[in-house]
Amino acid sequence: MIKWIFFDVGNIIFNDDPVMAYIYERLHKAILASGKNMSFASLLFEREQLIFSSKDGKHHHTLGEKYLGKPNWNQLREDVLLNLNNNYLKFNKLFFNIMDEVKNLSTRYKLGIAANQVKACRSSLEELDMLKYFDIVGISEEMKYHKPDPLFFKEILNMRNIKPQNAVMIGDRIDNDIIPAKAVGMRTIWVNWDIKNKGYVPQTDYQKQYFESQLKASIQNIKPANENESPDIELTSVENLSEKIFSYEW
Repeated sequence: MIKWIFFDVGNIIFNDDPVMAYIYERLHKAILASGKNMSFASLLFEREQLIFSSKDGKHHHTLGEKYLGKPNWNQLREDVLLNLNNNYLKFNKLFFNIMDEVKNLSTRYKLGIAANQVKACRSSLEELDMLKYFDIVGISEEMKYHKPDPLFFKEILNMRNIKPQNAVMIGDRIDNDIIPAKAVGMRTIWVNWDIKNKGYVPQTDYQKQYFESQLKASIQNIKPANENESPDIELTSVENLSEKIFSYEW
């Protein structure tokens, strides 16, 4: 019997496309500042190839270390995370219907957060009056583990002595959400977004180029490799999420 529903945050509650566009903008500017002559289009092409050839869900880390070296990339990453923490709602845009979906689900289930997120995620959810719907808030920056480590999910389940078979994980990534949640015995819902229907309207040239790159390759191109990686439910958006969960025969 399902008693708990756990939400990823990025691309489930918030559209975090502006976050990744910002990370790549900062990375490209750092590459240019280091003396390397590289177009943003070339950097994005490498990103696309990493997704297609290696199923690399951490492509920005791979490229950051490649072009800046690990120490310089780590320093840039810390600065980027600080800015994201200080300006969380500038970069993370609430999906227009998700508030109602969360509210509806809270009438039948206990809800939780299970996300790789900065600490400002918690205060931002509170600012939007959403935190009250979640009985557990598992944020990687506040915990010992982060996804895709299955220990991340085990720690969250242990917060309320939850049996994994009584919990569902909703996420947008096969590698970070579906595989590790299934590994600990949870049920899973994969939101396999149609990028064009996420409601993101890029403004700057950097954002527009990154969006075009997303249309060519995104984490949605990282599919289940076999039945063991397949979710119980696959959706293409969070629209009518509560209705689909209510009607599913768990």
